[in-house]
Amino acid sequence: DGYKQSATANLSYKIGKVFTITASTDRNGSISPSGTVSVLETGSQEFKITPISGYAVSDVLVNGASVGAVSSYTFSNVKSNQSISVSFKSNVQIPFTDVSKNDWFHEAVSFAYGRSLFNGVSNTSFAPNATMERGMFVTVLGRYAGVSNSLTSGIGIVNGTGVNIRKGPSTDTEVAGFVSNKYTAVQVLSKSGDWYQVKYGTVTGYIRNDLIKVYNGNYTDLKSGQYYSPYAEWACLTGIASGTASGTFSAGNNISREHMCLMLYNYTQVYGKTLPKVQEKINFTDDAAISANAKTAVYALSQAGIINGMGDGSFSPQGSATRAQVAQMFMKLVKALG
Repeated sequence: DGYKQSATANLSYKIGKVFTITASTDRNGSISPSGTVSVLETGSQEFKITPISGYAVSDVLVNGASVGAVSSYTFSNVKSNQSISVSFKSNVQIPFTDVSKNDWFHEAVSFAYGRSLFNGVSNTSFAPNATMERGMFVTVLGRYAGVSNSLTSGIGIVNGTGVNIRKGPSTDTEVAGFVSNKYTAVQVLSKSGDWYQVKYGTVTGYIRNDLIKVYNGNYTDLKSGQYYSPYAEWACLTGIASGTASGTFSAGNNISREHMCLMLYNYTQVYGKTLPKVQEKINFTDDAAISANAKTAVYALSQAGIINGMGDGSFSPQGSATRAQVAQMFMKLVKALG
């Protein structure tokens, strides 16, 4: 009662085979639509490509073959499954006089500088051939992970996902702020009973001590005023890195190739990232020289195409790397993790 018959709806369907087009990009732009798109046999589908600020289309691969740096592509008369993938390149104007467009590392330096991962050693010099130090490396990794550049020595990381910052040291006080992601770094200002007073962005308030892990000052060479200190503390608190001998982080020491792999691998494990396997595992001729706790990391990074051997079949685990080489590693890491 009270209802009446609705109008008749007339629908038409086209019956046929359905194929998929898989669309993907690196992290420096987008493609629309993205993911897996269904298309009826003999149908068509257009894809539009948009780089983020500071980047341009580098290449578009359709079923593995290049179609150039186009801004859109249309599949027509689709009769099989297809794929389209897009890579982007930095078009940031770098200020460094010691990096030219003909250098093999130009794209990597431009990428790292455009992403604010690297600074120069001066306003006009990048020092691409300078050896990478532990403090430099952990700073670049921390910036990539999103650790704020406003932090100074004496930080903490939240232990959970979705942590409230209270206006006072009690759950009875109002919420002043909210930390969404686990392992977010905050500035620790003081301690009041079971609570730490922290600053997170523009918010100052309190987090209970079971919800935050605080750097305890156990590395004597990590002090306020040093650019790498908060990043090194973050890496130690998360388990991404550890110190060296005699209670120091040894930020000024050259970082070894195996320790770079170990930090990068640990980062992927802590933050739940999956390294792809783009090539088969090939044991390095100096495998016995790779530390036992670094072997998994070395081979995972090698199979992901992020770090290479030395060209003679060896890895040189205790060898060092230049700033240009590390810029290249991070460019590959970003592209590998998507």
